[in-house]
Amino acid sequence: MHLDQIAVRPSAQGRGVGEMLLRAAMGAALDRGAAELTLMTYADVPWNGPWYARQGFVEVTEESHPDLWAELEHFRAVEDGLGLPAAGRRIAMAVPLADEPTPLPAVSVIPVRERDGVLEVFVQHRAHTMDFVPGAVVFPGGRVDPQDSTTAERLGIDVTQACGVREVAEETGAVIDPADLVPWDRWITPIGYPKRFDVFFYVLPVADGAEFAHTTGEAVRSEWTPVRDLVVAVESGDLAMVAPTRTIVDELSALGSLSAVVGLSPEAGPIDHDLAAPRPRRARFAP
Repeated sequence: MHLDQIAVRPSAQGRGVGEMLLRAAMGAALDRGAAELTLMTYADVPWNGPWYARQGFVEVTEESHPDLWAELEHFRAVEDGLGLPAAGRRIAMAVPLADEPTPLPAVSVIPVRERDGVLEVFVQHRAHTMDFVPGAVVFPGGRVDPQDSTTAERLGIDVTQACGVREVAEETGAVIDPADLVPWDRWITPIGYPKRFDVFFYVLPVADGAEFAHTTGEAVRSEWTPVRDLVVAVESGDLAMVAPTRTIVDELSALGSLSAVVGLSPEAGPIDHDLAAPRPRRARFAP
């Protein structure tokens, strides 16, 4: 398959939006049976050829990829007719598509409370030195460890619940009841990343006054923040969020209250390639 163009508004650039769009396109192409994704771009414009090279694309030449080179003749002819080469050297690029590496199971817990009529969530601001989503705003959580299976078997709960309880204790100091974890969402990291996770999201309703602290070295700070403030900060570019976190925060903001959140009980089916359905979703048992 061939990627014609990615366009990001100037006001939204520098936030990783283009990369998210690219990963979604790669996943959509893979789902349609494509083994490679090709494109045409300017070789030397920083946000064209060099940017795609950082995303794993390599230049296609007649010598290196004779079959692909021949298949792209139509696109080269169209570009020549439009006069695009006059603005700089145009090149063809391609990236192989594969559903790898295998996503590792992980959990993210969304502590939610209502204070003075304002819906708040407990978030962490990840350190810029982390190798996964550095500098992003996230919820407490982490990948499933072998000890979670032992705990789950002992308590008769799901292994992801056991992981959620452990991660909340480690990263916030709070001891929670696994029965309070409400299944909320499930996202699988798109292809093209060196690390991929199959993340189970749980909402954790929290009573006002419950103690949650900053006890993780993976973040520079943790705090209760009004959901609406997070939406505004991400929209303005002051905070960074990956697609799952941003989508969930937007959904919680639209719901507006803790009672609406607790009453939704949405379906938590797997979301591939960051291509989520419109939000808020229907309640699980909606007529």
